[in-house]
Order: sequence, then structure tokens, then C-alpha cells
Amino acid sequence: MKSSIYSIFSVLLLSMTSFAQSEVVERPRLSIVHTHENREFSELLQSFTDETGIALDIIWMDQADLKSRIINISQLNQVPDIIIAPSDNIGLSDYGLFSEVPKELLSKDLLPDSITAVTLNDKVYGVPIIHGNHLLLYYNKTLTQHPPESWQKLIEQKQQLPESIELISWSFMEMYWFIPFITAFGEVPLIKDKPNLDTPAMRQALVFVWQQAKNNIVDIE
Repeated sequence: MKSSIYSIFSVLLLSMTSFAQSEVVERPRLSIVHTHENREFSELLQSFTDETGIALDIIWMDQADLKSRIINISQLNQVPDIIIAPSDNIGLSDYGLFSEVPKELLSKDLLPDSITAVTLNDKVYGVPIIHGNHLLLYYNKTLTQHPPESWQKLIEQKQQLPESIELISWSFMEMYWFIPFITAFGEVPLIKDKPNLDTPAMRQALVFVWQQAKNNIVDIE
């Protein structure tokens, strides 16, 4: 299992800092896109407006759709001022979407791993705000009292459930959820910042995952 760090990516983070210190009468508006699924997260962001008087346009976006939608709107010059999303999205900096964060703006109390997660090519592109986000398995106790401890046991449970009940689901087309399958076959996808993808483990993981879809163990949608 891999952990992800929720970060404020500095699309226009420096602007936010200067806005907060501005003496102009007409306060600017900032547009914020976030993928955090906690319903109260938007209310937390609203406290920024209460403290500074700067209005926020807050938009929630599904994490699975974030990359494609941000790239599309960037072509229309409508990129949001701030994106709050898992550090997995640091690769979007290759599209010129993020501003570099001056290291002097980062708290000295941040964990080194947190900084590493938002650093690419020795440049920091985000400010870590939440550490964690581990993958978890939730199960329905009304359908089974014993959560499966292996894929074999999970598949065996399929025979005991009504056909209308889906066995298991996750964001099938999102790479974040695919990485644990690679590591399960004994390889890691990155070694010393270099891709490690042309491996037996990658081929085994691809075959295994797609086989689950073909066997209707997991719904691609």
C-alpha cells in the first residue's frame, strides 16, 4: 500500500499570499478546485474568506477526472488559481500548470517525506497539508461477517451472493489503484526517480487485473 499526501499545488499560490497582504479596496476572487471527498472541506476553506475577506469560488472535482479536465481547461486559459489534490498529480507540472513554491515559504516542521512527495526535478510545486490517504478495504457486514483475506476467498464469496450484488469495486482506470498490484508481484514502479515499468511484475499485474474484469469480479465502470 502506498500513502499519498494531499497538497496545495501552487497554480497561483504566490498570488494568494500577495492578495492577503494587499491594501486595495476591491478584494479579488480566487478559484479553488479540490478533490477531497469530505463534505465539510469546503466549509473549512470558507474560513479563509472569513479571515481575509477574499472571496473563493470552490469547485469539487472527482479525482479520477482531475487530470483530463485540468488539461482541457488549461487549453482555454481557465486554469483555477489553486488545486488541492493528492501529490500523485505533481506530474501535471509537465504541462506548465503549476508555479514553483519558494522553499522559504515551507514550514520547517514539515516531514522530509512530505516535501519529497511534492518535489520534481529539485523544484517544489506544492504545500503538503494532509499526510496519509492509505488504501483501505471496506466490506458490507450485512452480506458477510468475514472479510476476505485473499483474492481466492473473495472470489469464493461471489458464489454466495445474489447476482445483483457487485463483488468489489475501485477506480479501475486510475493508476493509483493499480500500483499495489505491481508491488504484489514483487516490483516497484519507480527506482531512484526512474521508471521501472518493463518488468515481469508489470506484465503479471496487468494480466491479473484485467482477468478480474473479464471474469466479472470487478466492474470496469
